[in-house]
Amino acid sequence: MACFYHMTPIGNVPLILSQGLKPSAKTGIYNKYFGIRGDPNYIYLWGKDIIKLIGIFSALGINPAITIKNTALLKINTDQFVERDYDQLLYLLRENRLKSLSLKAEYFGIKLIEFSEEEIKRGMDSISEEDWNKKRGSFRVREINGMPSVVEWYDVAPWWALFLGTLTRPLFKLKARIKNNN
Repeated sequence: MACFYHMTPIGNVPLILSQGLKPSAKTGIYNKYFGIRGDPNYIYLWGKDIIKLIGIFSALGINPAITIKNTALLKINTDQFVERDYDQLLYLLRENRLKSLSLKAEYFGIKLIEFSEEEIKRGMDSISEEDWNKKRGSFRVREINGMPSVVEWYDVAPWWALFLGTLTRPLFKLKARIKNNN
């Protein structure tokens, strides 16, 4: 059985724990920080390797919209098929942001011959499973069988990031507030 993680605003947790994890198209809950660029018919998940890195960023508060104070982490154990998250690159194609698409594809280790959905999927599928899990680690699925469980951030983020985050989160939050006021 594979283990995946899903991040959501804390306010969504009671609904998820009572009804299960569902795509935003079925719940009507959309959040600009959690997958607005993704397909609303999918649930987006993170692999266990990359969630540690996300835990560090969340603990430090680098993105004030996604921190350990305002974001819940859910753990899902499943044996159902979960596909790679193609939407990371497809949304750039759909928005015609070809320069950003080229740069992100290059970061992923993909050389695009043409800008098409088929070429993006081919390129992403060519990345080894080990490399995908360690460096990208995002997946998607249309539905989840079974209920997720809430996981504390201290289970995935190292202690030093949690400690340092008590100092850095307020600074990043202040920086974002200043930026928004200008």
